[in-house]
Amino acid sequence: MTPNCVLCGAAKTFWHHLTGRPCPTCPYCDPDLVIPICQPCHDREHVILRSFGLEWPGATNPASLLQHRFLRVVVYVGRCSNLGRPVVFPDRSAGALHQLLVEACDVLATLTGEAA
Repeated sequence: MTPNCVLCGAAKTFWHHLTGRPCPTCPYCDPDLVIPICQPCHDREHVILRSFGLEWPGATNPASLLQHRFLRVVVYVGRCSNLGRPVVFPDRSAGALHQLLVEACDVLATLTGEAA
């Protein structure tokens, strides 16, 4: 069964990579962190990401890229909230989100000098 778009409920067109990639020819940052989405919602998501300056990362050092990836997920959660939709992460995405959160905790621990 093909899932519907998590933002509007229409038939899914493809999987949207929530954290994107560092450049158009680079591999996806988190290839399993995806949501089912229809074409109109996907187009709108990229308009919104551009409006926040999040379509492409400004820098690719590890901390900046982590922040970029995390903020893109935050935009998705905010969109779900604004639309009154549940925040949905398919099974494979839940594991990828967990990895992203662990990575963020490790970076924060390094920055604060505390062990995770």
